[in-house]
Amino acid sequence: MKFLFAFLICLSAALHTFAQADYDERLLDKYPAERLEELAQSHPELIDYWTFLLDHSCKVVDAPVGKSPEIHGEVKLKKGVHPNTYALGLPNPGEHARYYSIRRSDKLLLVLSSAQAAEAYKEYSNKGVGGMP
Repeated sequence: MKFLFAFLICLSAALHTFAQADYDERLLDKYPAERLEELAQSHPELIDYWTFLLDHSCKVVDAPVGKSPEIHGEVKLKKGVHPNTYALGLPNPGEHARYYSIRRSDKLLLVLSSAQAAEAYKEYSNKGVGGMP
């Protein structure tokens, strides 16, 4: 009986460990797992959009030559890791793209406006690409 109980606990733990989420784990920086699991079933297109934003809503750029953009704060980025706007806690940029200075760098983080991000997603989804790379 003890063996069966221990076996069932180990089996349950193994299944839980190997269960794959239907969403990018970077989304956990903004949303609770329960919400993401629910949305992955009921609105997978929303999960796809949020995942797209993780990879395409911001980029590291050189400061524009000849003009000084408005800087909305400073961010600290890990070297060699694509910036995660959710983990950085950046607000939704709204109607205008936003620039952030990058700590210990002469580069800037450019976060696309909501409209620019939506347009980029529209182009992405119109290409017939199935799922995120």
